[in-house]
Amino acid sequence: MPVTAVFFLTACLAISAIPPFNGFVSEWLTYQSLFLKIQQSSSIARLLSIFAVAALAMDEALAATCFVKCFGISFLGNPRKREAENAQEVPWTMLTGFGLLSMLCLVLGLFSFLATLPFNTCF
Repeated sequence: MPVTAVFFLTACLAISAIPPFNGFVSEWLTYQSLFLKIQQSSSIARLLSIFAVAALAMDEALAATCFVKCFGISFLGNPRKREAENAQEVPWTMLTGFGLLSMLCLVLGLFSFLATLPFNTCF
């Protein structure tokens, strides 16, 4: 199932906040707002923002670990049952939807600067 594996890998990378996918963009914007809060706030808010940065980093690491394991077991491991040995690619109608979503994850990550242009003039 090579096509399904590529689309699933794309989804895993996007949800694990790996560049250049859309998940990375949302995490990066969150980091930027937290770093700005650290620079411009009082000591209590600064401390909470530092803890939020650490929690977000740990969340990203755990998500990446989880989805690496999920992809490895699903597509790179040895089959555990006879049915898995005979697995075949799904029909093109199912691959079309999965492929469209995978492409959107990449396109929204690559062209996310267009969505943030109106906000860049504020700072």
